[in-house]
Amino acid sequence: MSLVTPSHAQSGAVQPGRVERDTRPLPEPVRRDSVRIETPRFAEQVPAGAQDVRFLLGEVQVSGNTVLSTQALSAAWSPLVGKPITLAEAFGIAAAISARYRQAGFILSQAIIPPQDIRTVGVGVLRIQVIEGFVDKISFTGIAPDKLAAYMAPVQRERPLRLATLERSLLLVGELAGVTAQANIRASATPNASDLEIVASQKRTEFSLSAHNRSTPAQGSVRYEASAEVQGVIGSFDRHSLRWVTSANKQLNLLSYSADLPLGSNGLKLQLGASASRSEPETELAFSNIDTRSNNYSLGLAYPLLRSRQSNLSVRGGLNGYNNSADVAGSRASEDHIRALRIGLTGDYADAIGGISLLDLEWSKGLSGLGASKPGDPGVDSNPQFNKLSAYAARLQSLSGNWSALLAFTAQQSNDRLPTAEQLGLGGDTFLRAFDPSEVIGEKGSAGKLELRYDLGGARIASTLYVYGDAGSVKRRQTDGSYTSTSLSSAGVGVRVSGPYRTRGYLEVAKPGRKDVTSEGNRNARVFAGLGIDF
Repeated sequence: MSLVTPSHAQSGAVQPGRVERDTRPLPEPVRRDSVRIETPRFAEQVPAGAQDVRFLLGEVQVSGNTVLSTQALSAAWSPLVGKPITLAEAFGIAAAISARYRQAGFILSQAIIPPQDIRTVGVGVLRIQVIEGFVDKISFTGIAPDKLAAYMAPVQRERPLRLATLERSLLLVGELAGVTAQANIRASATPNASDLEIVASQKRTEFSLSAHNRSTPAQGSVRYEASAEVQGVIGSFDRHSLRWVTSANKQLNLLSYSADLPLGSNGLKLQLGASASRSEPETELAFSNIDTRSNNYSLGLAYPLLRSRQSNLSVRGGLNGYNNSADVAGSRASEDHIRALRIGLTGDYADAIGGISLLDLEWSKGLSGLGASKPGDPGVDSNPQFNKLSAYAARLQSLSGNWSALLAFTAQQSNDRLPTAEQLGLGGDTFLRAFDPSEVIGEKGSAGKLELRYDLGGARIASTLYVYGDAGSVKRRQTDGSYTSTSLSSAGVGVRVSGPYRTRGYLEVAKPGRKDVTSEGNRNARVFAGLGIDF
């Protein structure tokens, strides 16, 4: 569905359903350093004078190891068999076995040399005992134990405990609505065991207010946003969010609701969403008086296949439906009812060279039932049973000192004529930032950006300077099956600031390229600014 206007460039942001697409945040590569695990440090076992005791190593006998075979551990001592070694080197063998367990992820396991008589004359036999550690008791501080016990149960069941199990449980706890958590591992009265203390807290409400001028003039030169988030309305960890986006007049108004409801204690979530928007954009067209409306609903599930501080992979699937309409001069110009199945995944990986890479893929398929429009219905000039594949990739790389860089890429592919709400839009605060939101839209397209950042830091006021460049293009399918292509680029500099009382803001100067900004009619540099507060 699209409005047929003399200025084809007007067909982006003013189209029904575009504001929902333009205000939808993309995933960002972030470090999960907020989850802290204080692991135990085993005391040094080497006795005094061990360097002076020598013997001929003939055999090493290992006991207590179940998850790692003796053969897998033998590299720690096999080069020393048949050679004279010191008692200190014998303790070094035990330390190497402990390191091998740590390397395999068993953070509570260690190897010790129990009391024994080692022959210093002739061939000696060295006995090493492996203690495969586990968690005996778990205590909770800050949140009632009955609310978190099920999430930490895998940690208590697993013997010996792996770091991966502990990280997954803690990350799942940390993803609960409003919750932050830290794990402290302590010595236990139970032999070979440790006790775990979970220090957690939960914030029940979160609010934010913001205003910025990154908007298209047809929908208001300033855009205001307010959001409220409430946790634990139905159970302990359900999250409910309400968001209002407005131009403070009839040019743009959007109200949206979303909810995450945990199902069980392994990370599965039920996700609900609903939104309604109405826009009466002010344009210079002869037949302005445009009135667009959109109602959007979604129901889905999301599950974390992999959760760790280093690598993560989540899958999602759901049904989405929306009803869009546009009236021009009091007459219905277009109307469609879209029902779509969406399946996606998001993965990220933090590597050893200070970088975090993220990939998000989503396949969307328009459905023919549930009240969906059919090709050829009045007011429908797209294929409601479309196929579409979208991709987004990003890498955040730490450089020397306070420098870092963000590289990001997005792409979309479809051979169908898509509803405008499904098309890729360039412009706005993510890609091609010198242009208005959805400056150009199309079924096919791609864009990339590079942003170089310098963190100035600061105790009460922290700021980050940045310079960026981006470019992209879209192809829009016409009714005869041909495509029109539009390319654009931009570059800019700016500063982001975090101030006291959780205030935030930004100031950016951006220069468009390869295409005039439609609302300005030129390629002059533009100034964007925004202020916000979270509380």
